[in-house]
This record gives sequence, structure tokens and C-alpha cells, in this order.
Amino acid sequence: MIALGMAFAALPAHAFAQTPDVLACMDSGYSEQQQAAIDRYVNSFDLDTMGTDPQLVEALADRAAVCAGTDYADEASMMAILEHKFAGLSLDGIAATRPDVAETVRRMDEDLDEATRQRLFYLFEVEIFGDPQTGQTRELTVEEEEFFGEAILNPSVSGSIEQAEMIGAFMAARLMQRDAEQRLAAR
Repeated sequence: MIALGMAFAALPAHAFAQTPDVLACMDSGYSEQQQAAIDRYVNSFDLDTMGTDPQLVEALADRAAVCAGTDYADEASMMAILEHKFAGLSLDGIAATRPDVAETVRRMDEDLDEATRQRLFYLFEVEIFGDPQTGQTRELTVEEEEFFGEAILNPSVSGSIEQAEMIGAFMAARLMQRDAEQRLAAR
């Protein structure tokens, strides 16, 4: 944890000042047609078809090019900007189409103790995106899988097996946003 704090302290000050502005720029400035594609994605969010609408992709790419300006015009930065916005729209889509899942995640955030919540998100990250230390994905151990299931089904959270896939999508979108923010700030 100290190493993470030191890494953030070593980042140039302009990284923190500019990154939020670039990401906030992605929240507005769309044409009516582009906004309609965004609204359609959010209001009919579906894991099976997410990201397949060429109008949505074009709208986000066009706006990212404007928001990136010259400071963030490199491919890696553009990709991080797009991933951040896409993840945010996915979070909005899950909340719009599955308010029960958004409520379950809210309870996870508020009702699980800090150690349980941190371990839950860490295990999810390891399984989906790889260990933050090694970058390698791995299967969870039996004990870790049991912990994961018990945390979601915890009486204070009241999650269900039926919600598991969408809870996973919600957690993945959060992690995508965090990862994109870190990549942009570190450049």
C-alpha cells in the first residue's frame, strides 16, 4: 500500500490536473444522433451485444479524438479514454436495466466490512484481469470461490446466483475505469 502511495506521489502534477478534464470532456458534446446511440446502449444494456453498435463506437471515438487533443492523442491514451467511457456507460446500463444488481453492489460497498470488500474485488480482479502484481490470470482456489460466493450471498448483501453475471459485469466495468484512470495518470 505504501508503494502504491509513493507511485502516485511520483506522478507529474499535470497528470492529475489534465486526466479528469479529458475524462469529463467525454460526458458531453455529442450530436443528437450520437447521444441517441449512447442512450440506446444504456437503456437496453445487454451483455451479449455490448459494444457492437457501430454508431456507439463511432460516437465515442469521435468525441475521444476531440477530448484527447494533442496531449492524449497517442494510441494508448485514446484507448484508455474510450475504455473509461465505455465502462461508465456499461455501469449506467446495468443500473438502468438491472436496478436490482446496482442495489446489490451498493450493499456490497456499504454493508460488507472493508477487508471482505477488498478481498472480494481483489479476487475478482485476479480471476478476470490478472494478479495486479504479476499480470497473470489464474483460477480461484476452492476456498477463494467459496469466499466469493459467500460474500455475494451474505445476508446483508442479499445477492443471488441469478445476479452473479451482472454483478461480475458491474465489477469488471469499475475495474476497467480504475485501470484506464491509472494508465492516463501514469503517462
